[in-house]
Amino acid sequence: MKMNAGAERSRKVSAVRCASYDSASVERAMRKGIDALGGARRFVAPGETILLKPNLLSPKDPDEAVTTHPEVLRAAIHIVRDAGGVPVVGDSPGGRSTERILRNLTERTGTARVCEEEHVEIVPFIKAEKVPFPEGVVAKSFEFTTVLKRVDGVISLAKMKTHAFTGLTGAVKNLFGLIPGIRKAGYHLRMQTPETFSAMLVDLAECVRPRLTIMDAIV
Repeated sequence: MKMNAGAERSRKVSAVRCASYDSASVERAMRKGIDALGGARRFVAPGETILLKPNLLSPKDPDEAVTTHPEVLRAAIHIVRDAGGVPVVGDSPGGRSTERILRNLTERTGTARVCEEEHVEIVPFIKAEKVPFPEGVVAKSFEFTTVLKRVDGVISLAKMKTHAFTGLTGAVKNLFGLIPGIRKAGYHLRMQTPETFSAMLVDLAECVRPRLTIMDAIV
C-alpha cells in the first residue's frame, strides 16, 4: 500500500440517519452518504484490493454495541465490489494476536458469518513491519500489519462509542487497530497523556490516509 496515497481527497463529511441495523436500511443509508461525497468510484478504482477495517475491540455480540455491526461491514463489501474493488477484512484488538484469538473474535462479533456469506477473505493482523513516517509530530514510525503491503487502500469502518482514555473512539482512533496485538502497548507507554496519545493517532491517520471512513453510529 502506498502510504499517504489519497492526500488530496475530500475532507467532507456526510451524515445520514438510519434507524436500525436492518440490512437493506443500512446499505441504503451508506450508499446515500457515499453518493453525497461523490460516489464509491471516488474512493475505489476497479481492480484495487481494499482493506475494510472494522472496530473489533473484543469478542462481543453485535447487540452489545462494542464493535462495528456486521451489517455495516456487509454493506461496505457490496459497495466496494460494485465499484470494481476486491474487499478483504481485518482488525487486531489489544492483547495477544494469534490465529485462534482472531478467529474467536471474528466469530463472536458476527464478522466471520458475513465474510463467509459474502465470500470475502479475513486477513489476520499478526506480523508487523516498521513503516517510517518522518513527518509525524510525535510518532516518526509505526509498526503496521504487513497486510497493508498487499492492499491498495483502506476503508475504515469505525464504531462511535466512549473511551476511558481519549473520551471518544471514532474515525481516527479506529486506525490504531492496524498495529497488531500487544505492539499497541508500546505506544501507550510512550504517550501516557490523552493529549500526546491523541497526537500520535493523528500522525497515524496522516500516515495511513484511509480512502474513506464510515462510522457506525446507529447505536
